[in-house]
Amino acid sequence: DSVVVVTGAAGSIVSAITADLAAASGGVFHLLDLTPAPDPTDPDIVAFRSDRASLKGTIAARMKGRGDKPTPVAIDRELARIERLEAALTCVQAVEAAGGTAYYYPVDLTDAETVASAMGRVRERSGHVDVLLHAAGLEISRNLPEKEPREFDLVFDVKTTGFFSVPSAKLLEPRVTASVPSRPVVLAITVPGWIVS
Repeated sequence: DSVVVVTGAAGSIVSAITADLAAASGGVFHLLDLTPAPDPTDPDIVAFRSDRASLKGTIAARMKGRGDKPTPVAIDRELARIERLEAALTCVQAVEAAGGTAYYYPVDLTDAETVASAMGRVRERSGHVDVLLHAAGLEISRNLPEKEPREFDLVFDVKTTGFFSVPSAKLLEPRVTASVPSRPVVLAITVPGWIVS
């Protein structure tokens, strides 16, 4: 079976791409993302899938119960967190539905130590990696002149530090054979990210 490492697995676009790859290959997928591991029984994920409008009401009531002000921005922020959890779960379930095996790792790609730990687990489970899809990214929408240096650094570091940290585990070293001369690495970046960041 093919062994694929996917970064940014909880992004909705990346989740869809991973589902397509799983349908085509069925292999073993190691899914990395900053989002915590999703729980399929999480009532918020269940509600997100079935009735987002009522979930907003639930979130607002929960905030009021904690003494927080349920502003539209605060509700949308919590809804976005749940959406990422749902996308992560969808990714895992798509791989499994295609007959593949999914392993999920909550990882901050800017932290080389946690990346090394996750890639150590990949090595233990699979021994090698056939394909790296590095699609992790962070979107901070602001024109470049208005973007603070720390914001630029964070957006840039997720792509670059993550890109160099993941292969540093040497799981992508070529196992040259007649049918597999090298290991593919796919770096995904959005058009706005390419132009603005």
